[in-house]
Amino acid sequence: MTFMPREPSATAEELSARAEDFRSLFGRITGSSGELYSGFNSTSMTFSDLIASDIQAAGAINRDQWSEALLACSVAAEIIDEWGENVEWYRDRIESYRSQLQTTAPYLDSGDDANGSGDSSRAIFVASLQTMADQDWATLEEKAEDRSSELNAGTDPSNVAKLIDSGRLGWLPYNLMGDRMPMPLDGETGDADGKTLEELIESGSISGGEYNRIMRNIDLLNERAESALRRGEELSKYEIEYLESVFKALEGLEATRETEGGNGVIAIPELIEENISDEGTKEAVLAALGTGILALSNERLGGGDSHLPESVSSTARGPHLGDPPNQDVLLREGEFGQDLTNLSILLGSASERMEGGVEFSQNITLSMGALLDEGPGSMAKEEILLSAGDETISALLDVATLNAEANHGILTGEYANEDLTEEQVERIIDVFLSHGEKVDRTEFAEDDEDFVPYESDGFTQLFDWISDPSVNSDQETQQLAAESVAALVDHMTSPDRFDDFNDGGLGRDAADSLADAFEAHIFSFASDEGITYITDGSKHAEIDPNYSSPGASQNYGYDEDNKTVSLGAEDRLRFLELLMQDESSATKVFASTALFSEQQIIESVETGNVSSTPGQAGTLTGLVESAHTNDALQQDLTAEEEKKKKERTWDFASDLILGSASNATPEKFSPIVDAAGNLVSDVMKEKFIPDNIENDGNAQTPNVSLSPINMEARMEVYLLEELIAEYNSTPEKSPNPLKFIPEGADNNYVESLENKGIITYPEGEGGPIEFNSSEALEIINEISREDTGEGEGRGSENRIRRSDLINSISSTINDVPIEWVNDRTAGDLRSGYSNEYGDQKTALTDALTAESDKKIQERDKEYVKQ
Repeated sequence: MTFMPREPSATAEELSARAEDFRSLFGRITGSSGELYSGFNSTSMTFSDLIASDIQAAGAINRDQWSEALLACSVAAEIIDEWGENVEWYRDRIESYRSQLQTTAPYLDSGDDANGSGDSSRAIFVASLQTMADQDWATLEEKAEDRSSELNAGTDPSNVAKLIDSGRLGWLPYNLMGDRMPMPLDGETGDADGKTLEELIESGSISGGEYNRIMRNIDLLNERAESALRRGEELSKYEIEYLESVFKALEGLEATRETEGGNGVIAIPELIEENISDEGTKEAVLAALGTGILALSNERLGGGDSHLPESVSSTARGPHLGDPPNQDVLLREGEFGQDLTNLSILLGSASERMEGGVEFSQNITLSMGALLDEGPGSMAKEEILLSAGDETISALLDVATLNAEANHGILTGEYANEDLTEEQVERIIDVFLSHGEKVDRTEFAEDDEDFVPYESDGFTQLFDWISDPSVNSDQETQQLAAESVAALVDHMTSPDRFDDFNDGGLGRDAADSLADAFEAHIFSFASDEGITYITDGSKHAEIDPNYSSPGASQNYGYDEDNKTVSLGAEDRLRFLELLMQDESSATKVFASTALFSEQQIIESVETGNVSSTPGQAGTLTGLVESAHTNDALQQDLTAEEEKKKKERTWDFASDLILGSASNATPEKFSPIVDAAGNLVSDVMKEKFIPDNIENDGNAQTPNVSLSPINMEARMEVYLLEELIAEYNSTPEKSPNPLKFIPEGADNNYVESLENKGIITYPEGEGGPIEFNSSEALEIINEISREDTGEGEGRGSENRIRRSDLINSISSTINDVPIEWVNDRTAGDLRSGYSNEYGDQKTALTDALTAESDKKIQERDKEYVKQ
């Protein structure tokens, strides 16, 4: 038996030389010696001034490309070095076997049958050496494949992370590529940094090299966490261990006689205030540590509530969460109130680009809601709230509700913390819905001057995010928001809760926020879900009494294409009735309904859709006006009083769109989100409300009521505008819309438009046509004060002028073919839209409007949610 180990084709020395070639290339790019490589890898530095001056002078520098090239050189060098070490390992093993062959084998018996197999002891020993050599060769091949795969992976972050974890690369990847690369930090470093920082905070000596180094580590890691959160990546486990160890060490901080809160991390704001005088340093420390706490709590980054320091986690849980609940907090109200203030300062100082984790965020929100609940232990809770103050509660909720997934979980019953029952969480939602000044349906302004302001004192953060445009422009969070709307509608319209909220139990701030949610998810309210429209001579609507809205387990029927959820008609009606109790929320609902309906007209003009587009507008308007009428019935208003109230609401709605209502908070008026997730722009509002109405203080208030006649008239304006635009663009192909008056008909229609200045010819007849749609809309939108009994003198004149204009435009466009909609004239499109809209609106209003307050009470007694 002979010993014949296999030999690799490359030696460790040759591989080491190749690695040095890459380091030399690194040096050529940077124009520096190999010492820079070592320094750049051993400490955190910046990329500035690293590239060789001749490359910079040539203007060839592109930071990302050169950074990538330098990192590729470094990664290749380290991997090849490791490959060389693998070859060296194999060579050492083979040399050991050869040594044994020379020193041991000669002394073994070479005779036969040493073990009964016919082999000698020497042959058996040599065979065992050969077996081990073959196994080592197989291991070397596996390592070679690993190194080859790593070389192919190049600068991929996961590939680089392996080299950092093994200690082969330090700060170099981060220094070159920034927060895309892991940092060489771990729990041991975090423990040392935390203890040093603890000493610095206690002494007040926040300065010097160690402080700067530690703060740079934390700041850089926070930046990397923010970047990872955006990219949907986790921090490395070593980075999480670093943060966890820093805060664990800081738990050793002790409150002093001058501080009012507890010990540990939660004491940091007070200790900093006591020991540090420089405001900039205070802000920097609080921002770094506050952001670090949020990052460490975030499950999406690899953290979580269990990683947080106990003083922070227990403060977030408060007296009601935990197993068992931390009821001793109620015995030290002042201290805990200060802890809440300290937590709000820490988290409020954090970067706006970082959010807390789901469980941590939910704990804060639920804990604050439980504190606001005027239930058991209310006296102790009152002391806590008095000590902390509304500003602290609001600041904590601001941070906690940045996490859309956490908010969604609370509202849909999918919360992470199991310490509270479903009933307790629902009660907390009710607390937020009812907190502050309550709605009062009897207080409704007569005019703008009577639109009485109210002091906002609610905590609506749990609902406000639902209408946030940034939330609704992202597919993932838009679905969370839409499902949360469905959950809220379901929650608020359950029989018992509806009775409470319908009896003045809803807070004005909550109603205002929910009106924003209605605006942002208006297509979900405009669907015909649970409604069957039947035409047998005339159209009527049947509401399915057995309709069951899909719940959380079915994502509330979320439609990814239309970005809508399924809401039953009865539930939508009751939800809107609750919003009609308050003049501010009712105004928002009317304004957003008007804008939505106008948008649907424009959509129909552009696409030719006279089915779903007017149907949605008709359904929504029918729901809103039914809710308004039913609310009026509960006030025992006469038909005339209800009509006047509705007209005033439309007045306030138009003021809101113009941004002039005294307390309609136009700055909170969020754009409507359509089914495709696009925000309706100001251009559509400008089409809806003529420019000169904003600028002319004497102009009539625009009529944004949604009667089929008004909708039809405005649609005709848009149609004529589009037809003229098409003709002006391609006169050789497109028909002239002013030349389609029927033969033998009175041809004064176009002349009437010309006399009013609605139609002009800037370059003379035969040239381009100019259509003053803004002037046309002003005339159409004018409200006849004589008709409403609120003015005198101009009513008849306005009515005649308006009627004449509408007749002229209608007759002018009636027979004009629409090129962008096949086989249809403008008159067909107008009539199709108007009929579908009017029929659907009337049918639904007839089906949902109650006859009296008594009928509403009977309806609510019989209502059972499926």
